[in-house]
Amino acid sequence: SLTHYDRTQKSVINNSFFTENDFLLGNVLQSSTIEGNSIYLILNGSGKIEMANANTLKSEGFISGFNSPRYMIVLNSEKALVTDWFSNNVKVLNLNSNMIEDSIKTGAGPEQMAMAVNANLFLRGAVSFLIMLQIVSVQTASCCHTHQQ
Repeated sequence: SLTHYDRTQKSVINNSFFTENDFLLGNVLQSSTIEGNSIYLILNGSGKIEMANANTLKSEGFISGFNSPRYMIVLNSEKALVTDWFSNNVKVLNLNSNMIEDSIKTGAGPEQMAMAVNANLFLRGAVSFLIMLQIVSVQTASCCHTHQQ
């Protein structure tokens, strides 16, 4: 379920996704990312990303094809990266088609990411490793020079 706080009404609204859509969100809401007017709800246990309007939570569809999505970082208005824990890679998403268009191999259990100004993507893994992926082009999300520590 998804609960949110309405700042205007100063109240907590439980099961807000279900109330808006009349279906359950999914299993294990791992994280979320807002881009424009959309919120991407990353559902680790369900292996999908549910997309919804960021203001109303009205469903806008979902993206499937993951084993266990964990975290998402938006590169630009067209591309995003999503760590996929059990498949040991980062998926490249096309935000226009809402489809996975590529994947980048990593070490075991990729988790959170941070993008540096110089287009280096730092990726933390579940088994105490740090990978730096040098994104050659942020526009195309092409990769890569990989450095693992």
